[in-house]
Amino acid sequence: MNNNQDKTITIGKHENISFQVVQNIYNEITGKKESISKRFDNNYKISFNDIKQLNKKMLDISEQFNISNQNCNITIYHTNDQKEIYSSFERFSIRDMSSTNPVESIELEYNFMILLPKTNTPKSYNIKINLRSRAALIQKEKNSDDMIPDIFFFISDITASYKIEYIDYVVAKNFQHTIDEWLNSIDQSTTPKINKFISSHYSSIPFHAHILTIILLSIIFLIIVPKLMLLKESLPLLLQLAIICFTSIYVISNIVGKLTLNMTLNLRNLKPLSYIKLNKGDEDVIDKTVKLNSKSKIKVIISLIGVILINIVSSLIILTLQHWMTIL
Repeated sequence: MNNNQDKTITIGKHENISFQVVQNIYNEITGKKESISKRFDNNYKISFNDIKQLNKKMLDISEQFNISNQNCNITIYHTNDQKEIYSSFERFSIRDMSSTNPVESIELEYNFMILLPKTNTPKSYNIKINLRSRAALIQKEKNSDDMIPDIFFFISDITASYKIEYIDYVVAKNFQHTIDEWLNSIDQSTTPKINKFISSHYSSIPFHAHILTIILLSIIFLIIVPKLMLLKESLPLLLQLAIICFTSIYVISNIVGKLTLNMTLNLRNLKPLSYIKLNKGDEDVIDKTVKLNSKSKIKVIISLIGVILINIVSSLIILTLQHWMTIL
């Protein structure tokens, strides 16, 4: 914090004033605070011990400042829209852990009154840390008829965030570094690269699969039809081939498109495990999410096999058609 305090600003021709004092005057006049905020989509596996460690880190870092007052408020939001509010970490630590209501998110709010060097009045610093359980959100979405899928996927991607309102930037950076360091220390699940690709392109993949199938079938028919016409030139044969070609392309490409859509949706549902485990209900939603991911994997495999079989069967049908038309 010394670098910021040692800076001076020249007022008029002769008088040098500490940057700290100027910053304080600005705040007194405007009443404004600056803020730092950040969001994360990492697959955190958060336990009570992790949150306990965060609280310890926040108290440890605050000891280097001149604190005149401080408090911590913790709010727990459950998937059934109930919430619990605790006025201190000590009260939070003795809560009922046998509850069957899963935790959707938890917000920790720290307020510090810090007296900075070369100032006479303590200034408030507000820090809000929000943690979300993706496992609980998935189960909530599964049981809800009102949740819009695209909004749900956006919400469930954000697993942690924080906002720091501050007067002195260096003080805020100290708190930010502490929170970032804590987040990096939490156990995490890995996200397969294919999941990231599907999440960003899921709406266009079925369309491209549909178009690709049309192109491939069209190429095959363009190769086969002229050969058949050389063997037997007739208008009825040409009409028959045209009907068969267009019908086959339409039916097969639509089947492939639907199978691909089903596959991408199930791949998108394969959310890496991320949760907050504070009670019995959290353990249940974690188990359900693991089972849901297993079912989605099976559906993906079935859809993939279906796409492969459709292409094999369609090729066999075309070859059989060519053989049949040759005999005729």
